[in-house]
Amino acid sequence: MSGGIKRIADDGSLILTDGTSVSWYSSGGQLKWRRNVVSSINGSVVDLAVAASGTVYVSSANTVSALDPNTGEPSWHAPFVSSSSKDSGPLVIGPDGTIYFHTGGSQEKLTAIAFDGTPKWEYSGNSGTGSSRPIFSSDGSISYLFQLSSGLDGRGKAVGLSAATGRTFFEAPCDVRSGAYTYSTSGILYTGDANNNLLRFPSDLQSCSVSTSGLTVTDTAAVPTTGPVVVRIALPGTGDSYAAIDSQGRTVWSRIEPLTGGFADTPSGEGSGTFFAIAPQTNEIVAIRIATGDELWRQRFGARMSGVC
Repeated sequence: MSGGIKRIADDGSLILTDGTSVSWYSSGGQLKWRRNVVSSINGSVVDLAVAASGTVYVSSANTVSALDPNTGEPSWHAPFVSSSSKDSGPLVIGPDGTIYFHTGGSQEKLTAIAFDGTPKWEYSGNSGTGSSRPIFSSDGSISYLFQLSSGLDGRGKAVGLSAATGRTFFEAPCDVRSGAYTYSTSGILYTGDANNNLLRFPSDLQSCSVSTSGLTVTDTAAVPTTGPVVVRIALPGTGDSYAAIDSQGRTVWSRIEPLTGGFADTPSGEGSGTFFAIAPQTNEIVAIRIATGDELWRQRFGARMSGVC
């Protein structure tokens, strides 16, 4: 059993791909089906997504196809094809079953696709790339994307689109350079600016605040309901690690050890919770208290780890 992209269905089944074929394994580890999808999606697999219905969606740089969860056979008569895209981002499935497919090319395009494979709407922008994931508001009604502004100065902006129609609701007045990172349950959109600071926007994008922590922020890694935001930071010459920034933009803690694959667990009643990451140089999982940065424990593994979930 091998594969680079993995997803878990609601019944505990494992769906994975090696870039050429998609395989479905039961929760007990038995192979249910395997299907070569290269010809049907016009290239190698970029992403997988599994709907609540069990339907498996698989995408390449310009094509999306739906696979029956029982047989692996195509659920649509023909795949959805984006005209000339050369790259695409992760698939997103909305609460109503709509598939959101972000592609690039001469212009980027975000397409909302109905569960039967027909397009609901398309939004075209001017970033030229489609490798990023659209970010949705907590209620799923607004999709946020990074856009290049007009002109040649490299300035960018965040736009908010109606998830129902694709119509532009909001455009940010602040210069966004690093894409949309995440949307918190408290209604804040996080992005990056030209100086690798963290930007905070309210849901209507009409203002922004800059967290000038002095860190080189490249993404958000965890946004707990309470407590500081955990961000991915660049380490000089040694890869990435993680740090925490409070609501005033101050650095609460920062790790100088290279870390990857970070994610948070926030059980009820435990405040901001615990952050877990992989230390690739020592092949350990490290547990860090988000509120303080205290290391709770670390565990070394014999086999090389590529990720945790």
